[in-house]
Amino acid sequence: MTARAHPVARATWEAAAARATWDPHSRLPCPGCTASVTGAKLADHVHRVHLAADGGMAGGRPVHRGRDRRFRRTVGWFVTLWVVVGAGLLAASPAPVADAAEALGDDATAAVAREHLAAVARSPFGVAVLAGLAILVVALLASRGRPRARVTVGDREVVLRHRCGTGTARVGLPARLESGSLVRRVGSGEGGGESGSVGGSIHDEVVGSYLRLVDGRRSITVGCPSGTRLRKHWDGWTPGGARRHWDVTLDPAEFVAYQYALAGRGLLVPRPV
Repeated sequence: MTARAHPVARATWEAAAARATWDPHSRLPCPGCTASVTGAKLADHVHRVHLAADGGMAGGRPVHRGRDRRFRRTVGWFVTLWVVVGAGLLAASPAPVADAAEALGDDATAAVAREHLAAVARSPFGVAVLAGLAILVVALLASRGRPRARVTVGDREVVLRHRCGTGTARVGLPARLESGSLVRRVGSGEGGGESGSVGGSIHDEVVGSYLRLVDGRRSITVGCPSGTRLRKHWDGWTPGGARRHWDVTLDPAEFVAYQYALAGRGLLVPRPV
């Protein structure tokens, strides 16, 4: 694997160095490029390839930033709720909407039309529609910017901040770790056509791997498009089933930094050779 320069946080490097010192013969992921190296060679690799290029280490506790996967589900739930509420309000009190439609349809004057439309806006239906449109526009604008989520591993808990900072999920430590595959549902027809065509089939396609932290009914699922050889590097996790939904997607280097943060809390330990 070709290494690429990536900032290495001091806390991440300290956790990696500790693991490498205790297990010099085990293979560990590089916190800068995710390459698999032995513990005895990890320090030399990081200093020669990454720290020399970056000119130093980033200070402070690392915050693992990635693509917010909860945001899209939140928007979907909201749109569904908005449609249901709007339909219910319209069915319960259709008069303002009917009056406005009748006025516009009969070529009413602009003043009369404005009056009826104002009545619609003041009705429960109008308020729900306008509020829903405003929130939906904000959500769509944010989604075009690929909203980010942040994961922080603390001494007593792991915290996920999502939905543009308005949502928070917490899992207390120690907690149970699961790892498995991320999948998405895809369809194929005869000759590679789209799903729904004659003879088409639907199946799951593996799109990455995940680490799921579980404490009772609380959980945080962190995914990555690359497995970063997690199962070959670490013990301390149990096998989990394939998942179509997760909370945040980290790039491979951030995913490795997250693994070292969990290792620093004793949740992951290097796998013996």
